Amino acid sequence: MRTFKLGLALPILAWAGAAHAANVVSNGGFETGNFTGWTASTSNAATGSCDTAWNVSSSGGGTGCLSAANPSGSTYAAYTSFDGDGPQTTTLAQTVSLAAGITSAILGWSDSYQFSYNSSTLRSLDINIVGASGTTNLYHQTFATNATQSSFVAHTLDVTSALSAYGGQSVSLQFIANVPQSFTGPAGYGLDNVSLDVAAAVPEPATWGMMVIGFGAVGFSLRRRKTSVAHA
Repeated sequence: MRTFKLGLALPILAWAGAAHAANVVSNGGFETGNFTGWTASTSNAATGSCDTAWNVSSSGGGTGCLSAANPSGSTYAAYTSFDGDGPQTTTLAQTVSLAAGITSAILGWSDSYQFSYNSSTLRSLDINIVGASGTTNLYHQTFATNATQSSFVAHTLDVTSALSAYGGQSVSLQFIANVPQSFTGPAGYGLDNVSLDVAAAVPEPATWGMMVIGFGAVGFSLRRRKTSVAHA
């Protein structure tokens, strides 16, 4: 009798699954007709006749002073206007959850604005992300005197490197209109189509790896018996 033993170490296969981008912002087009998913706030009680806190409107958010354009391709957009006591900020924020292992993050939004009058310090828009590890400015734009963008314009920004430090956190995405002085002049700003498309690599075991996972260290024994046959 001969016995043959064959020890097989079968590899366990695994790989990182393909990253799929998902928009983590809810109600980014404000099509609920309100701020569902968002929080609007103002840092200082505004008293000017042109001042309006963030509001959702289908007609440009006008208050009799300068206003942004009507929504384009949708029913609603978010608006704020200001020309009152300063300094003040009006903030529109949403808490979003970011997956760990971020491989890409693309921020998108559309805006329209009108700014008038003259001031020694320009007004601005900041887009920030605020989490447990701090605050990061994703975008900063100052508005010159008498600047006008009479229709909504789409913007995209690659924020992968900025958000990588916040992987696995719930963070606050903030749009902040900054008014540095009192009575800087009538102004209106509109915001629409906010999105944050985040992709993260998720480890996924291969199908074959799952099949052989219980056998990788098992030795298989093969036995062959040779029988002699007597011939007359």
